[in-house]
Amino acid sequence: MKNLIFSALMMFALTSVFAQSDSKPRIRISDIMVQGGMQNFNNFSLDQSDFIKLAPGDPFLLTDFSDYTKSRSTGASSGLFAVTIGLKFLDTEHDSYRANPVLRLGIFNARTSPDGIFYSKDEYFRYDTLTSSATNQQYFVDSVSTSHYEMHYSSEHLGLTASVQFSTNPEKRVSLYAGAGLIAAFSFNNTTEVANYEYGSFVSDDIFYNSSGHYSSDYDYKSIFYTNKTTTLMSFGVPLGFDFRMGRSHYFWNQIHLVYEIRPSVTMTDIPELKTFTTTGLCSTLGFKVAW
Repeated sequence: MKNLIFSALMMFALTSVFAQSDSKPRIRISDIMVQGGMQNFNNFSLDQSDFIKLAPGDPFLLTDFSDYTKSRSTGASSGLFAVTIGLKFLDTEHDSYRANPVLRLGIFNARTSPDGIFYSKDEYFRYDTLTSSATNQQYFVDSVSTSHYEMHYSSEHLGLTASVQFSTNPEKRVSLYAGAGLIAAFSFNNTTEVANYEYGSFVSDDIFYNSSGHYSSDYDYKSIFYTNKTTTLMSFGVPLGFDFRMGRSHYFWNQIHLVYEIRPSVTMTDIPELKTFTTTGLCSTLGFKVAW
């Protein structure tokens, strides 16, 4: 009886192995795609109070900026890079792989930076008086002392990306696709930079004097970097793409695709020293895909 049961189990195991080897896998890798482009996940602005938390004890941040001119540096848009594979699922009824949907999985890397802050102030002092020998007209020369402060926060994210995409007929040379995607990433190289530079120059109401560019040799630049905690990023997006097959008859070029994609997205960025920022943005990428 034991021998019969053992023989039956062995036969079942061998049958299963051969059956699996003859059948197609339920999921197969259909392509690999490399993309690069621009993103603005951190499409938000930080204030001086935020930088005081990111760079506690910084001497420059203790400056009274009430009489300074404030402006912002647009730092939200920066580069991204992604490598993904496409997965297709088996249609068991027809023993072939479905054209839709395609599951894309891969890795993602981006450098992000919210808008920074500039503070600037010019102080004018009478330096000299010039008199024209031709007209006897007087021109005043002023010494200008410029004080400038900059504050920036930046981080680099590395994580995973996943999306489900539906396309028009992928066998044609040109196809369109749309879907839904998710990016989850952690940051590294998180830094805050606070900088100050002071310099002097001379200006006059004499246009010829100004055009010669009179600047003082006194130029003082100081910059301090601070290391910040790891942030997390979660982005939900809608990939919308244009797929162009490079060739139709030649086997090699038939497998190469150029892909342009935009991705409207909603992104949540958690900065431990501050709070969680929720923003909307747009990614734009250009890449190539090898399909088989």
